[in-house]
Amino acid sequence: MNTVGERISYCRGLLNLTRDKFIEQFKIITLSTLARWELNTTIDIPEKKLQLLCDFFNKNGILVKLEWLRYGEGVSPINLTSNDVEQLNFDELVYTTLSSVSLKINNFKFYQVNHKFFEPIIGYGDYVGVIEIMENFESLHNKLSCFKTNTGVVVGYYDYYDSNVSNTKNMKKKVIPISGGEISWIIRRS
Repeated sequence: MNTVGERISYCRGLLNLTRDKFIEQFKIITLSTLARWELNTTIDIPEKKLQLLCDFFNKNGILVKLEWLRYGEGVSPINLTSNDVEQLNFDELVYTTLSSVSLKINNFKFYQVNHKFFEPIIGYGDYVGVIEIMENFESLHNKLSCFKTNTGVVVGYYDYYDSNVSNTKNMKKKVIPISGGEISWIIRRS
């Protein structure tokens, strides 16, 4: 979807509404205006009208942000209408959200934790986000960090001088980091 019109049409389609039915419910613009917008014959749609569209879609179960509707940037719409709510996949939602963040923040990386080493704070299946660094890991000394290694992803308090991470029970794991960063975001599975 390369144009504002295509994105408006897409969101309207998620609601399964024809243009006529959409205008009956939205009531803020005319049918001809909606058609011009969707067919891209009107290029400059007022920001206020786009925000009203976003508000309408959100109220009706289509989670959409203004920056996506206007520019196609950020998280794509999420359809939360009736039956779809039960089918939402946690991992897909997190991946979509964090992928959007990684487009906006330089060196942002996220990983899914696949071990129980740092439970109960960060558990199996949780997601962590870091501003990745590739060298000078000394800046991470004694900080809760996440590292990518040859054997996987490791989370813990980093001891630069001993090259290990520890958990809350003072258990230690040796790490040889490829990249890493201080944990800035955690999305918990439960």
